[in-house]
Amino acid sequence: MIKKLGFIAAAMSLALTGTHALAKITEAEANKLGNELTPLGAEKSGNADGSIPAWTGGITKAPDGYS
Repeated sequence: MIKKLGFIAAAMSLALTGTHALAKITEAEANKLGNELTPLGAEKSGNADGSIPAWTGGITKAPDGYS
């Protein structure tokens, strides 16, 4: 039973560690970060009807009364 769990854990760790290497972007896409896109890659602009506002930098300081 312990050998089987060890094998499963090793297989899962190998399967999960290699997937981040597949995420490739072009230099043009990387240059959009901080300009057209937020630092995490979301679109800065809101939608046409205004139900989703444009991103303006997020929370820059803690709210009053927060400790």
